[in-house]
Amino acid sequence: NDYTPLLYSSSYALDLINAPAAWDITHGDPNVYVAISDQNYFPNHPDLVDKIIYYDASNTSSGTHGTAVAISAAGATNNSYGIASIGYDTKLALYGMYLDEVLAASYAGAKVINMSWTNGCAYSQYNQDVINEVYNNGTFLVASAGNGSTCNGPETLVYPASFENVFSVTSVGPNNNHQQIIGNPNSTHQHNAQVDLSAPGYNVLVSPVPGWNLFASGTSYAAPFVTGTIGLMLAVNPNLSNDDIEIILKSSSYYIDDVNPSYAGNIGAGRLDAQAAVAMAVGYSNCNLTVDAGDNQTLYYGYQPTECVSLSGLVTDGTAPYTFEWVSNSGNYGGQDVIVCPENSDTYTLTVTDANGCSASDDIEVCVIN
Repeated sequence: NDYTPLLYSSSYALDLINAPAAWDITHGDPNVYVAISDQNYFPNHPDLVDKIIYYDASNTSSGTHGTAVAISAAGATNNSYGIASIGYDTKLALYGMYLDEVLAASYAGAKVINMSWTNGCAYSQYNQDVINEVYNNGTFLVASAGNGSTCNGPETLVYPASFENVFSVTSVGPNNNHQQIIGNPNSTHQHNAQVDLSAPGYNVLVSPVPGWNLFASGTSYAAPFVTGTIGLMLAVNPNLSNDDIEIILKSSSYYIDDVNPSYAGNIGAGRLDAQAAVAMAVGYSNCNLTVDAGDNQTLYYGYQPTECVSLSGLVTDGTAPYTFEWVSNSGNYGGQDVIVCPENSDTYTLTVTDANGCSASDDIEVCVIN
């Protein structure tokens, strides 16, 4: 009842990214949240009030920009108020606009963080190290690529979007046009080799304060469409890794280089397609984990019955830490290492599960020699 094309005929963004078809798959999971790092927010906004799981009330910065970004990512939807959001039922954690806040969000458990802001026009190894720490902690980072005039030109690199391990998002319009005014090359937002994806960022409907909706432009508003979509992806597959998320977003995107030949290769893999991304996320697995006891799968040990033996070298690839489960006709042996405690000679099925939820199994014959 607040789906924006029904209320504002020129509101194209959710239709362009196939939001209704994505919602046919999932409305999101209220146990899944996305984190927003921004200036500040109006937590009393009706499209935020029931969505926030974390907010620092001591924040005194301006709240308009952060409110617009947060609502674009995962504001309340179908609540008879305001505007609809791609994230639908996804919850929100609202943090300040600093890298230490990004670190805090990551260590609090955020799987994805939106950064619709700029902290520089030059590379910083210190900041890259912080980004790497967040990424290696299992948090996917989305950032706005820049608004054309940012850092003195649309081809320049803008940070944090242009750091490694940050997913950079630039803007397109209703016709997948990277030029906001078609035919005017001076009307683009950022385009460079670090851009990963495009999303609606020209004249998109936002709600910066309670009771005020307007059309605005900026990659600040393109990025949260991606962030909210990731929330839906995690709702259908919470085991997605950072690599999985990037692969899905890029490979499911709608190809737009052909309609933007002057910017081919610099506006990312394509334009966000939320339905295709969520559909691909369902059941997606990029597991390389293997368990292999060798060709004959027979291991002999000269130990007395009931002694434990470690069968090292059986697990390759995957992401540590691992959990192990041994199952045979004689019993079920759990453990935190590649260890079996045989009571007698038997064939065991060893199932290994890694930190990303990937599992692999192999049958191993263990012979106990008295």
